[in-house]
Amino acid sequence: MLQEELDGQNYSSPFHELAELNKEPEEDLGLLDPMLDHYERKAEPVEELELIEVDPSQPEKFLHIRKELNELMKSQLTTFLKSNVDIFTWEHSDIEGIDPKVACHRLNTSLDVKLKQQRRRPLNPERYKALAKEVDKLLKCSFIRESLYPLWVANPVLVKKSNGTWRVCINFTDLNKACPKDNFPLPRIDQMVECHDWTRTVKFYGRIFRIQPNPNAQK
Repeated sequence: MLQEELDGQNYSSPFHELAELNKEPEEDLGLLDPMLDHYERKAEPVEELELIEVDPSQPEKFLHIRKELNELMKSQLTTFLKSNVDIFTWEHSDIEGIDPKVACHRLNTSLDVKLKQQRRRPLNPERYKALAKEVDKLLKCSFIRESLYPLWVANPVLVKKSNGTWRVCINFTDLNKACPKDNFPLPRIDQMVECHDWTRTVKFYGRIFRIQPNPNAQK
């Protein structure tokens, strides 16, 4: 009799409520980044490559060159790369920053937009561990810093990549709505990037300078 009464009611146990709380929300990732599917396509080298060490004292620092080069060209290229090894940066923390007096970044938000704060969404243990690892890495590189203000707080969105690792994104949909669209955007950026999909790029961070946010906009 008791079971029949419970079946006829909308009953949920504390364990059921806890499971619903930890359930990950479904995000429309296409709205967060329309180019997300494009990023998953990785360019592959069209020819076989050969590994060369540019610093014998640090074997983890190496580059790739075309294996089919003749010996003279290969020797000249290797010598050139070793003599200019200082232009390569092997870790994110080595990337230099631009003085804000020279250039800085500021969000062009509309003054009449109401500030928003997204409701915090819990993460399951696996995603929380991946997020904590990514945050620690960015803090160590000084790419981010702790923020103490409650406005424009956005939830992280984690997407599992094809190699099993996690891609960490931020749901900036509310902030994007508050920023007016650029009437004169840079033309054909996506097309210019896509036309170089077939090329082989060397992974290095040399001569990449971080543009700091405007000090007044950080408050």
